[in-house]
Amino acid sequence: MVILVIGPSGVGKSTCVEYAAANLPVRCQFFDLDKLVGQRKEIPACQLLGKVGPDVFFQCCQHEVEALLLTQPSHIISLVDVGAGALESRLASAWLSQHQGPTIAVVAPPREVYMRGGWRNKNRDIQQFTKTEYSEYRRSLYEAATYQCDVKGLPVADARMRFTDMIRNLLTKSDG
Repeated sequence: MVILVIGPSGVGKSTCVEYAAANLPVRCQFFDLDKLVGQRKEIPACQLLGKVGPDVFFQCCQHEVEALLLTQPSHIISLVDVGAGALESRLASAWLSQHQGPTIAVVAPPREVYMRGGWRNKNRDIQQFTKTEYSEYRRSLYEAATYQCDVKGLPVADARMRFTDMIRNLLTKSDG
């Protein structure tokens, strides 16, 4: 099973996914989609995105997820942090809706996420951040996810536990 995790930059996707993969009793692996693409293309994902544009970058991301689906043993759960770059393409909506596994949006209010983002936001103010990360299109992606993990107001440790509990419940449901 491949579980795709989306959300605005800085909401805590990587932190939550990495923690869940390390702390669940089942065999889970954490994958950062941007890192997978960057390793395959031998260029940092943000540079590749700027070089090839959102649709080609998205196709690279899609290819990496397809490779995971083909190569991961069936007893391993792949938790994939889908970075914001993949969500810049309008192709992402159809891809996420057709994904055969669950999708989870980690969400919180824009101002809170902007403050959490720290260094990620050094080159943009709250208005620019909100315009990108909470655009109508992005909000539609977050809302269309199979599950939403709302981390509003939670300290990091509590956000990680909420997400991990969600994954644990999801896996229990899928086992019967």
